[in-house]
Amino acid sequence: MITLIISIVAILATLISSLIGHYFTAKARTSSYKQFLYGKQVDLLIKVIHKQGRFKIYATLLMPDAEEYAERARNDIGDIIKDYSVLAEEAAAIIPTELWLAIRDCLNAMDTFVEKYDSETGLTSEDMVSFTAIDTKVALMTRSFIGADKLSDESVKLFSTKKEFYNVTNKEVGAFEELARQKNKKS
Repeated sequence: MITLIISIVAILATLISSLIGHYFTAKARTSSYKQFLYGKQVDLLIKVIHKQGRFKIYATLLMPDAEEYAERARNDIGDIIKDYSVLAEEAAAIIPTELWLAIRDCLNAMDTFVEKYDSETGLTSEDMVSFTAIDTKVALMTRSFIGADKLSDESVKLFSTKKEFYNVTNKEVGAFEELARQKNKKS
């Protein structure tokens, strides 16, 4: 009888340790997937911000007071918009919805900017302000998502609070336009 009880206890102990092993194995796989996904998100967002910066550089060359390099800038901007469009579609799969929508808004602002340049009406400084506003919103949302502003003495925290993310997300583009206008007045 004692042998039976010891055998049952041994079987139960083996079963419990096996279940604990499976739990930690599954947890480790999930954790590495999350790290992999976060790495892909960060890489993609860095490319998005890079393309926005390149667009802004070339956009300044399309303004009426800087037409010396306008033809080349217009050609390069077309390539940037194509690349940015591909990045925006990739972002649809792995970036949070709010940030992806802001990226799409930025793509639309790029398209509008180029359409105005190509049209008879031409560009004004207000067109640059409109693009700068959405560009700023996407950049701030990206920084919040990545956690770039969460520096401490001990470490870099690779997460941000939803409150900070939604604080930037809920700002209207008009708020960023106003900031750009104020900055332009100081310059």
